[in-house]
Amino acid sequence: MASVTGEPTVADWKRLVAAGLEAIHRELPAELRVSALHPVQTASWNAVLRAEADERSYCVKVMNEATTPVEWTLEELDVTGRVLADLRARGFSRLLPALPLGEDGRYALRCAGYAVVVFPWCDDFDHPVPPHSRAVFASSGAAVLHELHSKGRAALATARGIRSGVLRRHGPDQWAENAAWLWEQSAKALREHIGAPPEAAGMLRRAREQAAELAVHSPEFFLPTLAREDTTVVHGDFRPENVLVIGDTVHVVHDFDFLRVGGAEEDVAYAALYYSGRPWFHGRRDWQQFARFLTSYQQAARQAGRPGLRRSPLEASLYWTVVRELSMSFQTPTGVAGQFELLEDLRANVSDVLDACL
Repeated sequence: MASVTGEPTVADWKRLVAAGLEAIHRELPAELRVSALHPVQTASWNAVLRAEADERSYCVKVMNEATTPVEWTLEELDVTGRVLADLRARGFSRLLPALPLGEDGRYALRCAGYAVVVFPWCDDFDHPVPPHSRAVFASSGAAVLHELHSKGRAALATARGIRSGVLRRHGPDQWAENAAWLWEQSAKALREHIGAPPEAAGMLRRAREQAAELAVHSPEFFLPTLAREDTTVVHGDFRPENVLVIGDTVHVVHDFDFLRVGGAEEDVAYAALYYSGRPWFHGRRDWQQFARFLTSYQQAARQAGRPGLRRSPLEASLYWTVVRELSMSFQTPTGVAGQFELLEDLRANVSDVLDACL
């Protein structure tokens, strides 16, 4: 079904990709020796294809450039691939490295016009999500995230192109450009949606004003200096759906689409807020669960002999997470009210919670 704004949905786009499997197959590198492609049902906003080869299988990830304002370039995706390879070489084994493709060894190419990245296939992706996965995410996910940040600090020293590509996308100018499109889509949806709460437009406007204010008062959120010791590689979307839990551990971290340079606090804020309430940041949080994730991260930092989270950037990151999600709520106008409820809940509780955790 089309969205409120009349734009194609992710499901529409995935059907289009599935209809073009033959063309994509033809343009995959010959060295992969792919004999067949099959769509895989996932909740990802990208399309995932399973490629069958002579002796192995691959995950072909088709980047969604149709239903989002994000336009992936091969250069950006190549930077991400090289950073993942660097992290893997430094001992962060909980990721699937992108495969170098073609004669030039780039990590992304275009097949039938789509931006494509290829990974080794992980059979564990076929396993059902265990019911205790969220509990494991809380107990061990924070330690895994700290390990990623530790390896990321080392990677910044040597990874080629670390300042460019997708890592540069999230500076204040780039965020403002993408967010402006999203805010307009949200406002349009509210105007067209029959029965949209009358107060939602005011909520959205106030959140946008707060986003602009945060951009002025928290510039380090966007532009962390590489000279600062705590600057690291940020996953950008660390949540239960983007990790694979096997037994009592986080076995694989995936979906590094928003990989960038930043502070560890951004990842922690996003993960803790997401984990401690309804997905996609609707409604109030369970602040005990939130504190549990922060405390686990602090414990991992102490065990590694490193400083823990810094209060000021963590608090700014919490607000940024919510206002950023508000700018992407145009599919469901009621989401504006739910996310603004979270923003009010954050204002009421964040100071006491951070006092207790940090």
